[in-house]
Amino acid sequence: GGGWGTIPYYAGGGGARNGHRATIYGVGLANLVLFPIGNKIRHQIQRQSRYHEMVIDGLISIAEGENPRGLELRLKGYLHLQDS
Repeated sequence: GGGWGTIPYYAGGGGARNGHRATIYGVGLANLVLFPIGNKIRHQIQRQSRYHEMVIDGLISIAEGENPRGLELRLKGYLHLQDS
């Protein structure tokens, strides 16, 4: 038998059970916390990217002397994209 210097293999709930528990907690953490944060960051980056694209498009059009009315209509198209 096991003396004072040895710990039985079943003490502490077993390695496999603790491994499965850790895996389930990890999956739960990812689904409840990490994925929503990642999605929020992705949407924010997409929104910023569209904004910068709109600004660059507007500046190039102004530099090329485009008709202000046509430029206004085109830039309003970017605003509609941001709503989606």
